[in-house]
Amino acid sequence: MIYADIEWTEIILKVIEGLAGLAGTILCYFITIWANKHIKDDKIKAHVIELGNIVKNVVLEVTQTYVDKMRKAGTWDDETKKEALTMALAQCQALMSDELKTWVSDTYGDVTAYLKTLIEAQIKENSK
Repeated sequence: MIYADIEWTEIILKVIEGLAGLAGTILCYFITIWANKHIKDDKIKAHVIELGNIVKNVVLEVTQTYVDKMRKAGTWDDETKKEALTMALAQCQALMSDELKTWVSDTYGDVTAYLKTLIEAQIKENSK
């Protein structure tokens, strides 16, 4: 049989990765539409969109470069989940401008706590 050597789990993972990327793109599209409709201040609108894009892209990047490897190796556990979150938090903060960090701090308080909430929400959205 020709299909005997195909690793179906690898194919399924690739399909899921593609769908997660598509879901992230769609989510950013809806964030942009929502921001354009409900936020009148252009600077705030830009911050909301920028932050959403950073979080979406970082979650996809950490999933691709770390999470998928840990799952494939069978080492995806509570400790590696914490490590993935730590990686995502650090990467988000590295990509945020000082102006964006100040805005998040002034608007939501603790930047790290707010980013953690956004990252967890993005992960949930990607898993749908």
